[in-house]
Amino acid sequence: MNRIITVGLMAAALSACVSTDDPGSSSSSDISSQVSLSSEQRSSLSSISSSMSSITPPSSSSSSSEPGLVGDALRGKALFLGDLGNNGKCTGCHQDPDGDGYIAGPGPGAVIDPDQLGARSATADYVASGPSDVAQYIRGAMSALAVGGCDEQCSLDIATYIWFTRDGIDGPTPVSNSCELASDDIRYGNRSLKVLTKYEYSNSLQALFNRALPEDYSVEIGADDKEKGFPNNINLNITDSYFERYDAAAKKVAQWAIANPASLNFTCSAASTCAQAFTQTFAAKAFRRPLTAQEVANYTKVITSASTPTVGLEWAMRSVLSAPQFLYRSELGRTVAQALADEPTAAPAPSVTTDTGVLSVGEPSREFDMQGAEYDSAGLATYGSNDFKGANVDASIFTGNDAISITVVGKGIVGLNAKNEKVFEVTVDHSSPTTYTYLLPAGNGNYVQTFTGNGSEGLKISRVKIGAAITGSGSGDVGGDVTPPAELPTAKLERADRNAYVLDAYEYASALSYFLTGGSPDEDLIAAAASGAIFDDSTLEEHVDRMMDSSLGRQQVGRFAGIWFGTDDILDTSKTPREGNAAFTAQVRESMAQEIREIFKESFYSEGDFLDIYRGSYTMLDKTLSDYYGIPGGGSGHMNFQRVDMSNSDRGGVFASGGFMATYAALERTSPVRRSVHFRQEMLCQNIPAPNSLGADNLDRDEKLEAANVIRDSAMGNEGEYFSVLTSPAACDSCHKLIINPLFATDDFDRFGRLHERRNGDVFQTAMSYFIKSLDDNGNEKLDEHGRNIYESKFGEATVSAVAVNQGGYLYGGYGVGDLGSSAIDDAENATGIAFKGAKNLGQLVAEKNLPGLAACLVDRSSRLAFGEPLDERLVGENTFRTDEQKLNFNCVKSDVTQAYETSGNSARAVFKALAMSDALLFRK
Repeated sequence: MNRIITVGLMAAALSACVSTDDPGSSSSSDISSQVSLSSEQRSSLSSISSSMSSITPPSSSSSSSEPGLVGDALRGKALFLGDLGNNGKCTGCHQDPDGDGYIAGPGPGAVIDPDQLGARSATADYVASGPSDVAQYIRGAMSALAVGGCDEQCSLDIATYIWFTRDGIDGPTPVSNSCELASDDIRYGNRSLKVLTKYEYSNSLQALFNRALPEDYSVEIGADDKEKGFPNNINLNITDSYFERYDAAAKKVAQWAIANPASLNFTCSAASTCAQAFTQTFAAKAFRRPLTAQEVANYTKVITSASTPTVGLEWAMRSVLSAPQFLYRSELGRTVAQALADEPTAAPAPSVTTDTGVLSVGEPSREFDMQGAEYDSAGLATYGSNDFKGANVDASIFTGNDAISITVVGKGIVGLNAKNEKVFEVTVDHSSPTTYTYLLPAGNGNYVQTFTGNGSEGLKISRVKIGAAITGSGSGDVGGDVTPPAELPTAKLERADRNAYVLDAYEYASALSYFLTGGSPDEDLIAAAASGAIFDDSTLEEHVDRMMDSSLGRQQVGRFAGIWFGTDDILDTSKTPREGNAAFTAQVRESMAQEIREIFKESFYSEGDFLDIYRGSYTMLDKTLSDYYGIPGGGSGHMNFQRVDMSNSDRGGVFASGGFMATYAALERTSPVRRSVHFRQEMLCQNIPAPNSLGADNLDRDEKLEAANVIRDSAMGNEGEYFSVLTSPAACDSCHKLIINPLFATDDFDRFGRLHERRNGDVFQTAMSYFIKSLDDNGNEKLDEHGRNIYESKFGEATVSAVAVNQGGYLYGGYGVGDLGSSAIDDAENATGIAFKGAKNLGQLVAEKNLPGLAACLVDRSSRLAFGEPLDERLVGENTFRTDEQKLNFNCVKSDVTQAYETSGNSARAVFKALAMSDALLFRK
């Protein structure tokens, strides 16, 4: 059926899909206020573009069109993406980041809706019945294709590809077509074995002790393995030299603990009881799971075979703290097929007992009265203080792995002896009957004895039962049906690929805890793993919220922001002070780093609009920064932060902050290049290529350097002018002219993170300073003992107008994510760049326009924290290889998380929760 279609396929956009030296292919308008491009600049910038589109066409799609020609959609996709080695990489302007078939830019003039096939077009409507009509339009409107060698077959293939991305919905598709998984299907992450990061190592060590450790033992371990600043250690292995460092730290910790027994969460007297307490508490906490029988036997032997229990304990502790079970986080799991068929892998700790039924009494069993007990009218045995009641048990019922359960109500102490050896003792205080179940020691004969302690009030026992020990997740009511405690719901396992992997309950608890708190699972999460409650969605959500709201969770959220924006680096930054700036102290730097953390935490925990951290209507100040910035309203002391309104200030938010501006400044001057690059990388999630060799034209480069130094040496120039000239050689001009230097208008802060002087709306700064070679009294260069030049700093003295700031700037290619391609060219030629003046204004504008990179960066950095790798294929590292299936899985997770972000009103907390609740954290491939 023919349709009337508005045409505007790629008007000023597909011209950037090919390399051309034809000046006529550029926009004819003279954009005096923006940037005009030479063909050389266009070609140079186009060379850094690459395709990141993830649209998937039908597996077999072709269309007969012109006589003798058949359109090939698969080849058209490859041509469109430039995958055939052709110059026509259309995705420089036409990208489909969510893979729904709607090509949304990044530039506003590059939209292609396959269901309308047009946007921003002045061309008359026409009837299109198939790819041939689209191909005809492409060849007519996109004449530049011919220059790139795209003939009739080429244009027909591209048209066929575009035609078959139609989904019958005008505009973006609500649900991503490229994510072929149904909403109830399983998402999969990647299996991994991660070395604890230094931060995780410190937190995991501290969690094992009741007292603060005397020092940070992670200092001497070595550097983390980082990607985009995030230390997830997914690719790090512990070599021999690393192990020696871990072992040395373990030795120090063990010696300290032995010398400070109150630091331990267990007591150690006789060797046998010491070994039992150590394996059930300390070692289980360190390994983040109950020990296997072999591990228990090994550590028991270490302790019991030593000259004294103390000596044995020190060696056992040192062994645990240098063991791979402690130093590595296992996210390997077992196959889904095994999980469906095997016995439960999550055994309870030997002494775990509550009414959750972690341990139950099975058959054969015996329920009996205690000898000499008094019973009330309800048939309950009543006990007073210090009562002991015993009974003989038929020895034939014992299996060698037996348990006793006691159902009790009231207040007091209740316990059990078996042949004069205490099995357990517990303090109870509840008004409803609760069942406590414990393992019986093997070989203790057939006489058991319950006892009560002082302070018992109305203590009553309703049932005592002994029989085979069964692990279960029932209500605790003895004799009832039991099910494996730490198993996934069968329905979810049945939907999963049998060859996929699923984490066991304890691996899952660790993955959640290290993501949300940066530390090992606490007792509540371990109990949820042991009982299987961790696999219940509502219970899991409660634990996720609880961890995010915990003290460690809040530290982790703030730490996340410091790593993301790189502003924690300010802690190790030093600046050469000039008169009046001696106040840039270590305490100021500490507060600056925390300011960024607190800004993000304010957004995260208020669950407000995440974009507010860029709008800059507020900042977070303590007394140190209030004094330093000269802004009242901060907290009452150092590191006591309060929210302060910044609506009428040029400061505010993450970007227009002292921490960001001081971090990305040089020793002697500001650095508008670094500030511009890091704005794009950290806030818009755009990949900025590293500087190349600057080409072979050394003469050009030397001339520009000499001209820049004239500005510098005059002591009258500013950083914007200096770097504009310095980066103008042809080899770097194309990138700097469009991507970096137009952002110099954000350079309205000095290198100490303070706002430059304002005069009638203009920005002034002290002329730039620099290093020069030191000379002696005779004019000779001074050398050090190694024969190297000695340098001294030369400070600018004049206060000069910061022209680059006063005149404002432009953000070109702001709609791009990942590699910019030629979208910056498109913005410059079509006058669609975002004009701004100053850092605060740029932050406001990108938030107002909700540029796609803002949310993409939040999701990307959050996923790096959760998984150790990004979800977005546009943002993976150069050395990262992913199969098509992995790409699809991560794209689906990204889609889920992005949807959670949008439906929550742009809440950063919703992103963390969606990642924590995602199947991809539990299921792996």
